[in-house]
Amino acid sequence: MVPTRPVDGRCAGLGPRRSRRRPADLLEWAMRIAGWALLAALLFAVGCQPEPNQIQPPKVAKKVVSLSPSLTEIVTVYGRTDILVGRTASCNYPPYVGKVQVVMSGIKPDYEKVASVKPDLVVYDAEILSEADMAKFKELGIPTFGLKAKDIPEFERELFRLGSLVGTESRTSDYVDKIEAARALARVQRPKAPPTVAIILPGSGSEHMVSGTASFLAKVFEECGAKVLGPESDRFEPLNAETLVAQDPDFVFVAGEPTLFLQDQRFKSLKAVSGKHVFGLNPDVALRKGSRVDTLIKSVSNLLTGR
Repeated sequence: MVPTRPVDGRCAGLGPRRSRRRPADLLEWAMRIAGWALLAALLFAVGCQPEPNQIQPPKVAKKVVSLSPSLTEIVTVYGRTDILVGRTASCNYPPYVGKVQVVMSGIKPDYEKVASVKPDLVVYDAEILSEADMAKFKELGIPTFGLKAKDIPEFERELFRLGSLVGTESRTSDYVDKIEAARALARVQRPKAPPTVAIILPGSGSEHMVSGTASFLAKVFEECGAKVLGPESDRFEPLNAETLVAQDPDFVFVAGEPTLFLQDQRFKSLKAVSGKHVFGLNPDVALRKGSRVDTLIKSVSNLLTGR
């Protein structure tokens, strides 16, 4: 007796039927899969291409020109001493960088001198030099790295970026660990009530400058528990003596020797002056986002707390 075939296409007692594809169908599916794979590969390749006019730095830079004392410190102290081939006339730390060729003496780099040392990376401070200043290097096909940090966390991130460009990730990590240790200690030592602070860049006569509240240096003081008084700016601005007298800060920190400020008769009534809370800071340490930020944090914290 021939078994009957149920309407759902199953043979009684034999389970579901298996469909068979013809060779032509299999070929069509194989071609589709190959096409999809090719399309995915093309999309991936396009996505990995550099943007127009973007210059790709070498995997690890071997010849670096620094157009900033801050970056000269970082590249040599926490980088590699043998890769610096150009510097500014102001670069003085560590001392041995004095042997490196000067490629920037004023406010702009000497592009011919930079090109002559054939660097594969130029590093600069974005607060001093602009993208327009860097345009010439792009024309020459030289990659650049600009330090733009406005606070310590951003500074640490940029340190790691620079470390990856010069192949010093491990030493960079050591430096970041030192900064984090200094920050942790400063948090423990913070005064109970935030003292008010003015940060001064002294000048001859009445030409003093005062740090803005959004500057990197101001952020360091805030890390140590201070309230910084000054204009809403990320840099030093001309000091208004009447405003400073009216604010009457608890502390005055001077980037450099405080004598000129203390001799200025306009400020003799300040409680920071009468209370002997006017302190000088090493200007190279205070004004640079370099290799001694951890030292700066410790110094500021200790002075604010009388240690």
